[in-house]
Amino acid sequence: MAIVNKDLIQSYIMTTAKYDFNVYEKRIIYRLVEMAQGELQGIKFADNCQKIEHDLFSCVNITMPIACLLNGEDDKNYAR
Repeated sequence: MAIVNKDLIQSYIMTTAKYDFNVYEKRIIYRLVEMAQGELQGIKFADNCQKIEHDLFSCVNITMPIACLLNGEDDKNYAR
């Protein structure tokens, strides 16, 4: 499988903020930014089973597989 690089556009505040996140917290934030940009562009997430759902009260439910937070295809910790 080929590696596809994506450009993520995020707020300057988020880029320069001083935060002490671990690796998994950073990956979650990056995936949330990636999914939000994809939704704004009208991209469907069927290939990864990622979903963004809006309810009647303007709440947003985001679903993504744990595998997308791990380090590459060789990391199978989610399968245990």
